[in-house]
Amino acid sequence: MGAPTAAWVARAGHPVTAFDIDIDPQKAVSLAADGVKPAATISDAATDADVLVLMVATAGQAESVLYGDGKTAAVLKPGAVVPLMATVGPAAVEDWAQRLADTAVEIVDTPVSGAPPAPARATCSSWSAAPPRRWRPCNRCWT
Repeated sequence: MGAPTAAWVARAGHPVTAFDIDIDPQKAVSLAADGVKPAATISDAATDADVLVLMVATAGQAESVLYGDGKTAAVLKPGAVVPLMATVGPAAVEDWAQRLADTAVEIVDTPVSGAPPAPARATCSSWSAAPPRRWRPCNRCWT
């Protein structure tokens, strides 16, 4: 679901830099026609980002991106917001929120619903659990 979502957001006029955690560089490269810039690493995609959208399937993948091999949390700038577009449960989200708060980065629990074709048609649904100060920067991406 990440690829069609990234393409939709880029076609809406927002700058998008993408990295595929499956390490298939062609997935991100294939989105160039939609205006998506491929990144060589997840850290490259996160550097200088105001919003880092994690469209992953599991808590393990999110942990790996933020603190494991990806080490993305270390490069996120203060004030960045991380919408997590996965259903991983509140304990994991609360843990990341506490750890990210040390660097003034905020996470927004934003699970998404819809089959993989839904993002391409802009027919996904998502729910966010966050105060407005966290959600406001993300809202620009979806409208």
